[in-house]
Amino acid sequence: MADQDCPQPGPGPQHAWIQSNVGVWDVECSFFMDPSQPPMKVSATDTVTALGPYFVQGQFAAEFFGSPFRGVATLGFDPALQKFVSTWIDTMSPHLYHFTGSLDASGTRLELSGRAPIPGGQQLCDWHSTEEHRADGTRSFEMSFVPPGGKPVRMLSYVYRRR
Repeated sequence: MADQDCPQPGPGPQHAWIQSNVGVWDVECSFFMDPSQPPMKVSATDTVTALGPYFVQGQFAAEFFGSPFRGVATLGFDPALQKFVSTWIDTMSPHLYHFTGSLDASGTRLELSGRAPIPGGQQLCDWHSTEEHRADGTRSFEMSFVPPGGKPVRMLSYVYRRR
């Protein structure tokens, strides 16, 4: 089948939002391992590259408990679904995480959700994340999950500063 038989839509405003993440970012990470304790603080880098006009890929690098931690995120917008789509894999988990979502009315805050295994287990739970593009050029990212029969648990909070 020739390309002209299945024309793809051109990039839209959602793709421009995604592309604004391209670059190298210094990341201040807070992990909420135990609600009775202060968060664990970790510094990381996230190198985000464009995969054409429709997707970006982030290469996340940090050190946890004296060992290197690496993660790979993808983010795009699927015009057929009218949803943002995202995946995550990392060196500490055997699971592929898949999320979908939308921008809020302000166009600065992306909310994603999905079902994936509970941390450290196999049982599925609901996950939710928010990424906000701030006026000062920084980005924030927060993630939580809801264990079966439980209440939302804040897992992490990141602040990104462009290098």
